[in-house]
Amino acid sequence: MSLNSTIPGNATAWILRLSLILRLIVPVAAGAQQITPIGPRHITLRGIAATPNGRLFCVGDSGVVMTPVIFIPSNGHFRPGGYGLGTIEANISPLITLYAVAFADSSHIVIAGSQGTMSRSGNLGVNWVPVKLGTQNTIRAIVNNGNGVLIAVGDSGMMLRSMDKGVHWTTIPLGTQKQLNAISFGNPAVGVVVGNDTAIFQTVDSGKSWVPVAFPYTSLPAMVRHIDFPAVAMGGPDTIIVSPVRPVLPLYIIRGSVDPRGVDPDSTFRAQPFSGPVYGIVHNTNNSALTPTTTILRGDDYSCTDKKGQQHWTRGWVTWGWDADGNQNIASWRFCAGAAANGTIYQVGEDCRAVSTYNGYSLVNPIGMMDFLDISFPTSGMNGYTFDESGIVQLTSDGGRTWLPCDSVASSAGSNSNSIYSDGKSLVMVCGWAGSISRSTDSGKTFTHPVSHTTERLHGMAFPSPKIGVIVGDFGYISRSTNAGVTWTPVATTTPSFLESLAFLDSNIGVAGGSDGTILRTSDGGQSWNDINNVMSGTQSVVRRLQVLDSKTILAQATSDLLISTDAGLNWSSLHSPGDSLGMGFYNRQIGVVATSASSSAVAFDTVFLSHTTDGGAHWMPFVVPMHNANHVLVHWLNDHQVLLFAYESYVVEVDFSSGAVHTTVLSGAPQFEVHPNPLTNNTIVSFTSEQSSPAEVSIFDLLGNKVATLFSGELGVGEHSFTWDARGLPPGMYECVVRMNGQRLQRVPMMIQR
Repeated sequence: MSLNSTIPGNATAWILRLSLILRLIVPVAAGAQQITPIGPRHITLRGIAATPNGRLFCVGDSGVVMTPVIFIPSNGHFRPGGYGLGTIEANISPLITLYAVAFADSSHIVIAGSQGTMSRSGNLGVNWVPVKLGTQNTIRAIVNNGNGVLIAVGDSGMMLRSMDKGVHWTTIPLGTQKQLNAISFGNPAVGVVVGNDTAIFQTVDSGKSWVPVAFPYTSLPAMVRHIDFPAVAMGGPDTIIVSPVRPVLPLYIIRGSVDPRGVDPDSTFRAQPFSGPVYGIVHNTNNSALTPTTTILRGDDYSCTDKKGQQHWTRGWVTWGWDADGNQNIASWRFCAGAAANGTIYQVGEDCRAVSTYNGYSLVNPIGMMDFLDISFPTSGMNGYTFDESGIVQLTSDGGRTWLPCDSVASSAGSNSNSIYSDGKSLVMVCGWAGSISRSTDSGKTFTHPVSHTTERLHGMAFPSPKIGVIVGDFGYISRSTNAGVTWTPVATTTPSFLESLAFLDSNIGVAGGSDGTILRTSDGGQSWNDINNVMSGTQSVVRRLQVLDSKTILAQATSDLLISTDAGLNWSSLHSPGDSLGMGFYNRQIGVVATSASSSAVAFDTVFLSHTTDGGAHWMPFVVPMHNANHVLVHWLNDHQVLLFAYESYVVEVDFSSGAVHTTVLSGAPQFEVHPNPLTNNTIVSFTSEQSSPAEVSIFDLLGNKVATLFSGELGVGEHSFTWDARGLPPGMYECVVRMNGQRLQRVPMMIQR
């Protein structure tokens, strides 16, 4: 039996798409915006193949072929394979997206992707030979049937078969034009292919011939039946596991009949929170350590695994970090492909992410990029501190544009750090999960670890005077130090709320905020606290960040609200807010920035939506920046017209308001890239500087990923380049300009047509 799947084509998916489009089309003020992302976008790995001994090959964007560095099990234990991107074996073409890779045997590999591209290697990727197929159709999957026969499928119902390790291919007619997405074999003879609009085809003769299989879930509503299948796995010769793009659970088909255990028993096809799109299904039967395991790659930070016979599905989070509430730090790591070998399930996806799952444990290769969870700038100057995901404290001397480790000495908080404080001299302190506190008196080079007397998570830290320090955390926990953080003593409170933020106006008066709209106030340096409940108390809002503006004025970021107190925290009122807040930072009472929301999905490119005010929040000017994987944004003002924004995965964005326009630069050291004007009405100019000659393509895509224009395709020399886009005839809304260069370089910037 066979199943076929594609990208959303059903009514439900289109409704989801429409809602995204409507959410992203936001009004932008009249001033033009220049966006200058000068950092290469990290490639996405879209296909993976594994040999029984765990040799891995991955393929992805920009024609990249690589062997990832991930954790490989050894003798029942994880053996670290190291950190980093792994080894790039080849760049087939910077203009090609590779989707599929398969081993023909232990040394022969075949890869394929867009524009009918296929290459093969007989020496484990040392050399590659192009295979001419005579087609421009995208190849989306290749599989070995277990006996050396290769089957490839792709767009327009294309199916190819090879019996000589990928040297020659025979076209197998299926009588369909539907896009085919995935293949799986239960044994060398029996296999299944799935695709768009519930396309399912089955073979019982090793892929020589295929017959269509009717979608058996006829009891489902008609709208649900016309869905796309991105993933399929066979759990033996008579069991097919197939999943729609946005599932509740995978669908099971056994001997051609529906297995009801595979459907959510509570609500058939009910939309689930955080379900995310499905990118693949991996069924692991060659396994001595585990019972047969089926894993769906759900994208958006997690997978869903069943080890107990097709009915006990468990969500597995695979993000590396968590925020103070136990939520993922990162908006989305999309895992696009998976493979099973020797008891281990491997997953790869965005930003060269790689995961290996063995005996129920998942470990992530994080690539060594820094996540900005908190920053500390003691003054408005250029010196500041942060920490990376391993807890190593980082120092900047240029306002946050570049960061260097402080002699690479990690704090005990490790990857569970939440907050950092520095006094601008030599004291640096970090606090985090499980009551962890780390203290340095040599600017972060070495640390001691004071006892906090709690195992609760600690979130906010402040020093109202050189000797007095206060830390807040979960379940109303507050601790106080009177000797510059050497020892800490808990302070009694009555609130059960999670306290996430803390700020002092002077040596005595301070405010703490947290869940349920809680605001606490102290007037004795943190020795006692009173509940201030005139605005948010008892609501679902979370007071995530506090900022002192002067001796009487303090701002609070509380979910979708901005609050202000002008009487040292006694009374609070609401400011006009541009929306849900991922972060905020004000230069003074009048000038500030709020990050309002972010997109991160399979449909929309990653964008953070921000607003700028120069009149204390009475009016806001919206603007957008490309900021991958951000669900909170930290803000540091350099002066009244320049601000730095910090987010996950080393993203540092500089915004300049001095010209009346918004000029945004992503600081990552790649060639300068500008789109101006943006927003645009009919025309805009795309400009950038290349540092070397290379093949390049400059393209415009709509929100659904359709290419609407190609501004340039060919060889680019060193120097400055400008291209004009005439957008007349296109509807208003969000678009994306993409520049692909030199294999691994990918620049992307959101653009808006406004009429």
